[in-house]
Amino acid sequence: MNVSPGCGSAGAFTDIDLDAGTVTVGRSRVLVNGQVITKAPKSERGYKVLPVDPATVGALRALCDLQQIEGSDASPAYAASGHVAVDELGAPVHPEWVSDEFDRIAARAGLPRIRLHDLRHSANSLMAAAGVPDHIRAAWCGHTVAVNTSVYTHARQDDMPVAAAALGKIMNAT
Repeated sequence: MNVSPGCGSAGAFTDIDLDAGTVTVGRSRVLVNGQVITKAPKSERGYKVLPVDPATVGALRALCDLQQIEGSDASPAYAASGHVAVDELGAPVHPEWVSDEFDRIAARAGLPRIRLHDLRHSANSLMAAAGVPDHIRAAWCGHTVAVNTSVYTHARQDDMPVAAAALGKIMNAT
């Protein structure tokens, strides 16, 4: 994998190519009966390489640089894992910590509490509102179009004026 200049092995992310601006989705860390396991996606649709926007690439480069500094400071105790979310010694954080930290950040921002998993619904719905076609959103999320539109796409109150304008246009066309 390619990493950004300055990101050596102490800060390299296994599934992120900062030069290409892509993330490879091919595994996840989950809790099963209290144990953290790494597993493959549920289906072939779960394997994908997705583009990452430039602002996120910049944030990941900064994180990679920070991990490299932490690795140098903690050497030889630092054990680079290739994960993005790691502790000060490079070990991947516990999956529950990620969910808990998400809750803490949302609370500090004054946002309503949602499950971390619900971000898939939010991202999909926001992409739909922005006009991203169904088949592209489905591919992004790793679902069929039918499942993606029926389960993961939700109308927001802010979307209603678009529907009202369309109906008004239809009604006034006669």
